[in-house]
Amino acid sequence: MLLVMIGSYRLTPDINPSLTGPQAEFCLCGFRQQRIELARVWLIGVAIVTLRSIVIKVGAVIFKVLTTQHVLAVKDLEKSEDYFVGKLGFQVRFRVDGWVFLSLQSFHLMLGHCADDLSAKETNNHSYFAYVNCADIDDLYKEYKQRRVDFTQEVADKPWGLREFGIRTPEGHRIMFGEEVDSPSS
Repeated sequence: MLLVMIGSYRLTPDINPSLTGPQAEFCLCGFRQQRIELARVWLIGVAIVTLRSIVIKVGAVIFKVLTTQHVLAVKDLEKSEDYFVGKLGFQVRFRVDGWVFLSLQSFHLMLGHCADDLSAKETNNHSYFAYVNCADIDDLYKEYKQRRVDFTQEVADKPWGLREFGIRTPEGHRIMFGEEVDSPSS
């Protein structure tokens, strides 16, 4: 049986092999029958239904995440680039007017020059922007210690099954690094 989620409503389609038009019958939370006009129905191995501007997926993921890039507003673009490259080991991918694109393996950053905006330091705990799952956490921690990186948390095993540490950039952005070590404690 197919299951569709829309907000907090569960919709399960009635079994109707004769259904061929742009209408489908659904049972809303098992309480009543409701006919829903479908904007489009595509069949690509799974049913994907668009109701007005809401996209609903059934049975599979609509897209595949290839990578992510974190966007950070920085007051001093040059100093921030120097920090991420010199202290944390990022590589510059490229620069364009007001932006620097950096990577540390598959961890990608876009630093944008925003001299007049609120700094990350002023957002306190809202300045965490990434959790990086990695291997060899102790080696990375030692390397960052040698480079005199500012730590928010020293490396330690956590009850949720990760060994992790936290760092803070000079502008106040915070990153957590962790490695899975055990199953979480119950």
